[in-house]
Amino acid sequence: MSGPGRLRTWLRRAVFGALFAGSLALVFGLAAWFTLRASVRFVSELTVPSVVGSDQAEATARLRALGLQPQVSGRRADPARPAGKVLDQFPAAGSRSKPGRPVRLVLSSGPEKTTVPDLAGSSVSRAQLALRRAGMVLGTTSRAPHPREGAGRILAQHPPAGGDGSTGQAIAVLVSAGRTPRAFVMPDFVGRSAATAVRSLEGLDFRSIAIGGPGDLRPGAVVADQRPPVGSRVTATTRITLTPAP
Repeated sequence: MSGPGRLRTWLRRAVFGALFAGSLALVFGLAAWFTLRASVRFVSELTVPSVVGSDQAEATARLRALGLQPQVSGRRADPARPAGKVLDQFPAAGSRSKPGRPVRLVLSSGPEKTTVPDLAGSSVSRAQLALRRAGMVLGTTSRAPHPREGAGRILAQHPPAGGDGSTGQAIAVLVSAGRTPRAFVMPDFVGRSAATAVRSLEGLDFRSIAIGGPGDLRPGAVVADQRPPVGSRVTATTRITLTPAP
């Protein structure tokens, strides 16, 4: 082969070798770039933890330890969680994120403030309605007799009316059990006129008086037996039975 021919052959081989080497370098370079990119993505992504229910300080520390940036995006009233507790977060727990990305937090401002309504003199049903309108509930209900207030009327409450309250708060009330009936000691009617005994009991507001034995009360009849017996404690609602002598 002549000198020009050998030169052309050598040039072709040189060009082919350069192209082949360049192709290999490109292939390896692209492979390395994709591998590096996938590796960076894998290493940098992390799982967002759940901080709902945590204190603001605790939530902030946990997120910053992972390289995330906590941000308070709002507050809202909540009767179940005190002020400063995390109510919501975005991104949600379990989401994928990268270091430096923000995690927005919604914090509780505590129960919504309201005024305790006045329940004195109301019935229990009306009190429940008033409390519902104020965002509160009826709490412990105690009962006690009262000389003037009828049964079922509210005598007192705690906390008192007009004070500061909160949504969901329970208000305890004291309810009248009605007037306490007057108590008497059962007198001795045996041997006395049955008609006079009946009039005496009716004058003291006794309304449950029965005449024992057969037939009606005859004029001039005297009491032979009585129930309850002499000395018993009786009230206007006690059933009293007088048995005339035959």
